[in-house]
Amino acid sequence: MMGECDAALIIGDPALRIRREEIEWQSLDLGEEWVRWTRLPMVFAVWCGKEWALTDEVREAFVESYRWGANHADEIVERALRERGFAADIARDYVTHRISYELTDRHREGLNLFRTKVRELDLRASGPSRLERHTGMV
Repeated sequence: MMGECDAALIIGDPALRIRREEIEWQSLDLGEEWVRWTRLPMVFAVWCGKEWALTDEVREAFVESYRWGANHADEIVERALRERGFAADIARDYVTHRISYELTDRHREGLNLFRTKVRELDLRASGPSRLERHTGMV
C-alpha cells in the first residue's frame, strides 16, 4: 500500500501487527494522539441501534458478552496468540489496556468533543478555506 500511496489508515489486525519502531514511515496512533490533545478517551466504536431493536433481551446479550470477556481475558489473549499469531505482549496489552468496555461520562465527553470538531470541519468545508481567505488562492 505504501508503495502506491502517500499515507494509509490501518485498522484491525493489520494495525496490531505493525511494530512502529521497525517501519520506515512516520506513524501516529489516532487514539494516543486524541488523548494527548484532549486529555479525553477516544471512542472508536459504540454498539447502538434503534430504540425498538434494543430490546431487554438484546441489551442483556451485550451485557453478558461484556461480562464473559471481562472474566476471560487470559483465554481471549491465548486465542489471539494461537489463532491470529499475535505476540503475547501485544495481545495482552490490547485486551487489557487498549480497549475500554464501558462508556463512561469521560468517554461521552470525548465523543461529544469529537462530534463538535467534525461539525466545525464540515462548516469550513462548505466555505473558503483559511488559506483561500488569507491568500485569495482557490
